[in-house]
Amino acid sequence: MRYLEPRLHLIVGPMFSGKSTELLATKERYDLAGIPSVLIKPAKDDRYSETHVATHKGSSLKANVVAKSLDVSALCEDADAVFVDEVQFFDSGIIGVFKNLRALGKVVYGAGLNMDFHGEPFKFSDGQAHIGDLLAISKPIYLTAVCMAEVNGRICGRDAEFSKLTVADPGSHIHVGGEEAYIAACFEHFHGQ
Repeated sequence: MRYLEPRLHLIVGPMFSGKSTELLATKERYDLAGIPSVLIKPAKDDRYSETHVATHKGSSLKANVVAKSLDVSALCEDADAVFVDEVQFFDSGIIGVFKNLRALGKVVYGAGLNMDFHGEPFKFSDGQAHIGDLLAISKPIYLTAVCMAEVNGRICGRDAEFSKLTVADPGSHIHVGGEEAYIAACFEHFHGQ
């Protein structure tokens, strides 16, 4: 095992900010360095692929697909670096899993939405905690997108920090989707100004 400083990094931002792109690029750097790593995604994320972490732009890497947070640890025994996409779709047990992996000397990168489409911290699937609880113990990497709200026939273009739902509200804080259901929005356009 190489000496790596055990750390927990969390890549967060709205839809279309490049979270999965950043996660895959970072994993590829570890792969180039010959550092054993594992890529994991939740089964709930089946937008572009059921078996790969895929970006909105079409890049992808094969991933291990798991249904719940407790399944993550077993996949990480031989890895020095762990990469988990769409972390917000797991149950709150993912917080303990990440802490344990870091305590075992692993470098952990998670990527996910910091807020739901209501502008609230994204709650994990069991509702026991939210992404902010994971951010509190992580080194955050905040990304923004481009506000795609139309203003006088043009795209706003400001930094976007929110994911704005453009279809009917599903009645829960989770609606898995892409460009057909969301736009990235700045503060002004998220709040309808």
